[in-house]
Amino acid sequence: MARRWTIAVIGCGNIGSRHLQGLARLQHPSDIYGIEPIEAHLTQAKGRVDEIPPQENLSFKYHATLDALPPSIDLAVVVTGASTRRDALHAVLAGRTVRALILEKFLFQRLVDYDDVERLLTSRGIPTWVNTPRRAWPGYQALQKRILGQGPFTLLADGDGRNRLATSVIHFVDMGSFLFGSDLPFELDGSQLRVSDKESRHSGVIEFDGVMTGRSEKGDCLVLRSRPNSEPDRLMTIMTDTELITIDEGDQKVRFEKAEGPYSVTQSEFPIVFQSSLTGTMARNIIDYGRCELPTFAASARLHRECLKAFLQALGQSRDNATYVCAVT
Repeated sequence: MARRWTIAVIGCGNIGSRHLQGLARLQHPSDIYGIEPIEAHLTQAKGRVDEIPPQENLSFKYHATLDALPPSIDLAVVVTGASTRRDALHAVLAGRTVRALILEKFLFQRLVDYDDVERLLTSRGIPTWVNTPRRAWPGYQALQKRILGQGPFTLLADGDGRNRLATSVIHFVDMGSFLFGSDLPFELDGSQLRVSDKESRHSGVIEFDGVMTGRSEKGDCLVLRSRPNSEPDRLMTIMTDTELITIDEGDQKVRFEKAEGPYSVTQSEFPIVFQSSLTGTMARNIIDYGRCELPTFAASARLHRECLKAFLQALGQSRDNATYVCAVT
């Protein structure tokens, strides 16, 4: 008889509830814990899990505090806000054996927290990944194979009216790192960013408008712009030596314009893959095989640090101010 898995989702708001939906698709006997202090979020999470046809041998347990977690956990997904994620992670690991972790982004609000968590995870030997999930989309994986070995590249990305740059930029920087075949960080410039005068959809945090630019050691370039009055979609344009590639996630299309040889234009479907279709597969691959398509903590933390340094620059702080709290999430 297969050993039951124990999985915990810490934070069951919007994204956390989608992780729970994904786990509801697991085909392996599992005890799944949802931890969330806000009753309305727990109610929403329960309702979303109930939308998924029930699988055999899955047990969902919902609690308000971490005290309800068992002493041994196969996988913990930490989905709290950035302001509390470091403390939540320490609390989850205190007195428990956790075999693997997935952390939501934006990881942390202070540079010093990255060093602290890196020491913690290294000392405990816990494999950890960060949920920038576009790497797991078949469309982006196929695109990486298409352009790998070319370059240097230029990526132009437009944020949108719902998720401006503080929220969106780590996705774009991560996609540049993934598509261009290197987890080396970009050196990012935040001098053209400004704090948005529009309230963030997340309580107690700031957003940025303007432009962020970046360059990698290989000469790849990023230009990341906000479009505060746009519709909630995302556009990315990639320029290579031979073609112009435009990804429209709103219309779920990708367009290829070839400039080498006879000019030609082709267009393909580019389906969005929602979190509720990903987490179950990620959990199975991590627990069964010790692998995941997400970036490791070490790789993602390098990218996060560069983003945070650019945000500090935009706020008039030193880029190396390790303790300043940059209220993004």
